[in-house]
Amino acid sequence: MAPAPAPNSQLSRGIITTTDPALSTSDRYRLGTWPAQLHPELQEFLDYWLSKHGPQGQLPSRAQIDPSEIPTLLTGIALYDVERVNSALGYRFKYRLLGTRHSAVNQADFSGRYVEDVHYPDEAVPIVGAFSLVVERKLPHYWHRDRISRRDPSARVPYERIVVPLAADGVNVNMLFAHFVFHNTGDSWHWWREDKNG
Repeated sequence: MAPAPAPNSQLSRGIITTTDPALSTSDRYRLGTWPAQLHPELQEFLDYWLSKHGPQGQLPSRAQIDPSEIPTLLTGIALYDVERVNSALGYRFKYRLLGTRHSAVNQADFSGRYVEDVHYPDEAVPIVGAFSLVVERKLPHYWHRDRISRRDPSARVPYERIVVPLAADGVNVNMLFAHFVFHNTGDSWHWWREDKNG
């Protein structure tokens, strides 16, 4: 298991690590700026992931995630494959599976596509940055953001998400597992790239 970060240390790309024990009773080492109380779905998701750790703190694997154990969370989940590459990014992240809530909000299916091919650069960079930290630090990351329509910047969909690492061998992260809560779905909005060259 990765060593715990120093309390309240500043990490790269402006993402904060907090070790405030008031933010957690089960695992106080987390990436991102966490609220004092999580949305109930996100708390259930985090608790489920924590329950799958090995006796020596080994990370859960994809094989340990049993959909029948989290039926109320399935619509909001996302799975990403982690690919290590020799580039400035260091990693690429491919959408492997998205729950039906994503289809309802996005009105598109991104399965099999890379994050940087779906998102415009101003959104892809912080996403890849956050995901890379999850891989490197082996810790969960939270954020609360707005998705903004490219057609109408006044159209916004606020959402919260937690992303956690999975490792087939318990150590080396090869997948990311996430849960999203969208606070509205918006109407006639569009935020993603039409094609990877767009």
